[in-house]
Amino acid sequence: MKKRWKITSMLAVFCLLFSLFSPFAVLAENNNASLAQAQTTNSWDPDNGSYKISTVEDLKRFRNAVNGGNTFAETTVTLESSLEIPEGGDIGSIETGKSFDGTFNGQGYTISGFADSDSGLVNTLGKDGVITDTKMVVNLNITKTGTYGIFANSQGNSGIVTKCAAEGNVKIDVDAEGGSNSVAFYGIAPVYLSGRETDNIADCYSNLNIDAKVINVGQYGNNQLTIMGIAGCQSYKRQMGAIEREFKNGRMSNCYATGTINASLTTTAGNALQPNVFGVGDVKDANYVSGLYCDTTEGHLDKIQNAAAGTDTIKTPNVSVISDAQALVNASSYAGFDFDTVWTTKSDTVMPVLQSQSKSEDPMNISVDVLVKVPQKVVPDKSTATEGPVRLFAQLEITDKIGDDDLMVVGANGEDLTKYIQNCGLKGTITSTAVGSLKSKIYYTDRTQGERAGVKYENYRFGIDYDDSKTDRTFEFNSVKFVNKDDPTQTAALKGNGKDGTVTEAEVTGNILKSKQAIKILMDKFVVDNPAESFEQKKNQLISNCWYIMTMARCGYAAPEGYYDSFYKALSSYMASLEKNPWGDLISPDVTGGIFSIGDYFKVAGAVTAIGYDPRSVGGVDCIAPMYDYDKIKEDASTNNYTAKFYALIGLDLFGTSYNFDNEQASVTDMRNKLLTELAENANKNWTGDDETNGPDMAFMLFTALAPYYNTNQDAKEAGDKLFESAQRGQDCFGGYYALDVYNPASLAQVMIGSAATGMDIFREAAYIKNGYSLIDAANIFINFDKKTTFPVQGDAYADGNLGVANYQLPQGYESALRAIGESDYQNASDRFYDMSDVKISTIAVNDLISALPAVDSITNENIEAVEAQSNAVAEKWNVLSEAQKNSINTETWDAVKAKILSLRGMKGDVNQDQVVDAKDVTRINQYIVGARELSDTEFTLADVNNDGVVDAKDVTRIQQHIVGLRSEL
Repeated sequence: MKKRWKITSMLAVFCLLFSLFSPFAVLAENNNASLAQAQTTNSWDPDNGSYKISTVEDLKRFRNAVNGGNTFAETTVTLESSLEIPEGGDIGSIETGKSFDGTFNGQGYTISGFADSDSGLVNTLGKDGVITDTKMVVNLNITKTGTYGIFANSQGNSGIVTKCAAEGNVKIDVDAEGGSNSVAFYGIAPVYLSGRETDNIADCYSNLNIDAKVINVGQYGNNQLTIMGIAGCQSYKRQMGAIEREFKNGRMSNCYATGTINASLTTTAGNALQPNVFGVGDVKDANYVSGLYCDTTEGHLDKIQNAAAGTDTIKTPNVSVISDAQALVNASSYAGFDFDTVWTTKSDTVMPVLQSQSKSEDPMNISVDVLVKVPQKVVPDKSTATEGPVRLFAQLEITDKIGDDDLMVVGANGEDLTKYIQNCGLKGTITSTAVGSLKSKIYYTDRTQGERAGVKYENYRFGIDYDDSKTDRTFEFNSVKFVNKDDPTQTAALKGNGKDGTVTEAEVTGNILKSKQAIKILMDKFVVDNPAESFEQKKNQLISNCWYIMTMARCGYAAPEGYYDSFYKALSSYMASLEKNPWGDLISPDVTGGIFSIGDYFKVAGAVTAIGYDPRSVGGVDCIAPMYDYDKIKEDASTNNYTAKFYALIGLDLFGTSYNFDNEQASVTDMRNKLLTELAENANKNWTGDDETNGPDMAFMLFTALAPYYNTNQDAKEAGDKLFESAQRGQDCFGGYYALDVYNPASLAQVMIGSAATGMDIFREAAYIKNGYSLIDAANIFINFDKKTTFPVQGDAYADGNLGVANYQLPQGYESALRAIGESDYQNASDRFYDMSDVKISTIAVNDLISALPAVDSITNENIEAVEAQSNAVAEKWNVLSEAQKNSINTETWDAVKAKILSLRGMKGDVNQDQVVDAKDVTRINQYIVGARELSDTEFTLADVNNDGVVDAKDVTRIQQHIVGLRSEL
């Protein structure tokens, strides 16, 4: 018995949809047709990125494009099927000097009936040009002088031709017109002035019947007819005095020529001359070639067949000749040829042919696919998704034992294996390779359709077994494919449960409640792990903890009393302690790269803004200023923080899209529009929905910055719509995203945030609901609601089992969804997570009002009422701040303004103007209220502390509160 197998990686191996030429066609009917069966539909469409040739018309369009000056540099043109050019068929022509510098990959297909006698497949093959894996069958009638090569004409050729074959008939009938013209013909292509260290011509052969006649040559015109079966190679070394010089004019390897040559060369006087004929080529120095062979068996390239003695020589310099017919078909005769992957003699029955171009109906070596029949599975209902992602995905495993009856074998290229199954016991095998704690398993992927739908396996080895004593064929295992056990003609793929796009209002109501519960579970966990006193103790974590503080504040989470103020105090102290490098960048070992990036400034700005502090001064550091610095943004974007533009735009919009943290900078730089334009141009370029390696994270983070402009900016809307389409296409069967080797909570969270930021209702959006799972349902899979914790996540990206950054990103996603439908627990919440204009108790407003106060020396009796109104507005915002917030504000300007007002008008509440507000002032006001005293205009103004134009009990109450310390300002 002989076994063949392929050892797979211990990692999962995708076994997905079958190729275009599915082996199941064999199961339905015995179909041994060649894979090179010609196509009938044009596929050449460069405007849409298709450089595929499927028809003769496509070939014409390609050649016309080359003739029009398109070099196809850095472009691969592929032949998608074998072509039969009809007699007289128009395939265009290419003028001399038109260069091809791309790659032409024939993929083993053949172009037959080629009859362009002016130009080969291309005219000039440029230095970067490559022609590979192509067979040409020609019928040429050359009547013009010049140089001709079947794959390329130009002697300026310095490109590469590999794994190519030329067959057919060539007729040359030329008048040299007294020796002024000549003809040179090459079976493959000429090589001239090539400085390559690698071969220009490799793994090629020609089998041509050449009939050449050139008349009216000069008396010494031997060179006016040159024929080479493959190509010339004029490279050589020469000793010139003490110096050895090298002349590089091409290299060749592993080629042979066969066929016949009839050739005559006559002068104007009618005398016969010896044509310049080479079986393979004019090879000047054996050091530049290897593995060149010429068929010199009788009747082939042993001589020019119809020439008179003395003019019938075929030259074979530095080429091995094979003159024995049996040796011609023996692989051992061709030293240097790669018979494992490139060439085959079909068990020494034919001269070498290229494997890719030799698709036999009954090959000696047959590639075999093993088909594994597995039971059909349906996407589990979300009612079962309550035990975490690991348990959920376990439901996709195939637990039925795979037996011999579940394994089938089919020819990988459509061969009928019935007789081999019967005669030599050809069958498939399966072996577990699991050792130690590893587990062998076969399981459905989390897709129900598309290229990524199918079955994976881990720690199994599949192969084939057969009795080699009962067949002269050899069989090689090719691949394993999984099929439906009930219908083996169908690829195995997870079946949808029929609930796409459907959700009930009861489910929405339940998910609203669960969203709020999930936020609390995740934020409670952070607070337990990070009590308020820990902020001063673990300052190295302050920057990363900004995400959590920002999140819990934006979610309306009930943090312990003083929690946010404790964080701000520690953060402010930390920021004040940082030094700057010579370029003004903050230096910290606690951030990536050791230097504050735009993203780091944003984290601090977002956190402090969310808890009611001003990001323009955190420990004396302006965390908004870098977002107006385009040079800093560009530098970050090109080095350690490619999300710099996202962070900058969303940072500028933290207090609303119409608010400017710095009016002067905003007017000078127009940074918002600059960043908006650049982000919109790139918003949909780094994820298309089909890349499970990276996931949608970065694309949606970038788009979240554009989301505020989705309904007002066409570029932002187009970017969003394309991204949503990609995200909906990229979801798995559970409504989430598989990325970085795992069902990824962070990827899911970013889609939630970005989608909801446009106002989309992701609780109900049908396009996001897969098999009944909405984005919210997908997020709920990670939350253990019963035990108020999270479920572990498997995979290298989450090796410790916890949610990683998703511990704060999922709450952001939930909160974004709640805000979009007006269900947030945050009081008077804005529509978007990052729109913090809803933070009403904030030092930002106080600082802005103080900044707007006039210079002290400009305050007079004429404008004092307006100034006093401004000061009162500051006081109104000031009075609701916490003591910690008040301590963060520089009040020097305000204090000076209040002092000036006092000097001009007196102190509010100080009715008797003794510089003290006390019970005496209360007595005077009460007397006025009951009519026992009159108040002068000045006294009335000082008594009206709430500035409502009336002196009444409200003013008395305020003054009394001030006296007992319940109100700091009047």
